[in-house]
Amino acid sequence: MPGSFEKSSLLGFIAALSLVAVAVFFLVKDSGLCAGLIVLAAGVPFMEMFIEQVIYFYDNPFWKIMTDASVPALFFIASPFWVIRSRSLVGQVAGLILPVGLYGVLLVIGLMKVREFSLAQSLSIAEPALVLFTIMFFVVILYTGRECSDS
Repeated sequence: MPGSFEKSSLLGFIAALSLVAVAVFFLVKDSGLCAGLIVLAAGVPFMEMFIEQVIYFYDNPFWKIMTDASVPALFFIASPFWVIRSRSLVGQVAGLILPVGLYGVLLVIGLMKVREFSLAQSLSIAEPALVLFTIMFFVVILYTGRECSDS
């Protein structure tokens, strides 16, 4: 069944990414939200390993290119550039959250259009991307709280 994998593997993914988030929170005290980029960089390979989007878009060149190109473009170019160049806390938060959310939406829409999966099936397949989004959201809350309390 599409998108069904062992919950223990998803729990391992969540635990590993949460451990990275906690380690970065304690190890990188002075860099603020830029530390979130470390969590993002660690989470993306894990996420891709669990989603394996290649198998869903192998026969649709447009969506294959869109999903293949969106990972490096959003996570390794747009997000770091946005976070590092942004002067405001809100801009840095947006740079960490919006690319992850955009990828999740793109993946769900692609699965619904190409494979004609239901919304529930598409969300199930995109679950690692949603977990990454959720962890990034909490990382942003933690770092934003730290930034605001340091001011």
